[in-house]
Amino acid sequence: MKRLILFLFLPALSHASPLPDYGSAGRFTLSDQDGREFTEKNLEGRPWIINFIFTRCSGPCPVLTRNFVQLQNKLPSKAGLLTITVDPEHDTPQILKEYAERSGADPSRWTFLTGPKDKVYALIRDNLLNAAISNDNAKGVGESFIHSQRFVLLDGAGHMRGFYDGESDEALNQIRRDVRFCSKYSKLPELNASLNLMSAFFLLAGFFFVRRKRILAHRVSMVLAFSSSSAFLASYLFYHYHSGSMPFLGTGGIRTLYFTILLSHTVLAGFVLPLALVTLSRALKGSIDAHKRIARWTFPIWLYVSVTGVIVYYMLYRI
Repeated sequence: MKRLILFLFLPALSHASPLPDYGSAGRFTLSDQDGREFTEKNLEGRPWIINFIFTRCSGPCPVLTRNFVQLQNKLPSKAGLLTITVDPEHDTPQILKEYAERSGADPSRWTFLTGPKDKVYALIRDNLLNAAISNDNAKGVGESFIHSQRFVLLDGAGHMRGFYDGESDEALNQIRRDVRFCSKYSKLPELNASLNLMSAFFLLAGFFFVRRKRILAHRVSMVLAFSSSSAFLASYLFYHYHSGSMPFLGTGGIRTLYFTILLSHTVLAGFVLPLALVTLSRALKGSIDAHKRIARWTFPIWLYVSVTGVIVYYMLYRI
């Protein structure tokens, strides 16, 4: 039994090593696509992915922008995207706004920045540790600027936590995996999975004890199961309020399986709280026959929701 408990709980509690910290992105003041002031203060409290482009670019910039569109669909809803132009003398807020609209950028998540050239280049080179050079000998507009194609990951405190090849599809998946470590609430999904496992364990223990007429142990187990599920619900709501939702990226059969499990889990989860409250209240009132009648429904639904909650976590965060 001890080995079984360790097998169930340790994977949910384990996590990868923290991301490296390359230092703060520092202070800056630029303008967004709506002409509003944007500073390092606007970065606080959420992870950001940053890229560097210019709107007249005919080289890698369209690819970088398309990959940002993919990230917009792949990342948690509270993660931000930040595009900084390396051609600020041409790329005014209005031009950036039109470019954003053509690209399908969601203004609530994706911000474009411009400003005085010296400030823009200081931010890119000195603060964000990337290349940006004006090519005065260029033969065409598309070759006027040499700039990094790397994406930069910032955590919620404005610290650089990763650099990625912006033209690589695999880098997009790595960014998705790394973003969740950049939130101060990044441990909550694992905690939530553990709470679901605890609930399932106590439910099974309660069933074991009641079958052997050990009523006190049964009552304690069911109270602990209810406490675990209640803690899970509070933690789950808190996490999704602050971190948003995480989209599932699997394709084919695994995607069908995931949404089938998720749908059944979500529908039945809506019944667990009222069923559990009624079942427990009847037991506390001493209405044992009525308690048994509803418990026959409550137990399998509650256990299914707890177990599938763990499965959904593994499919969403571990696969």
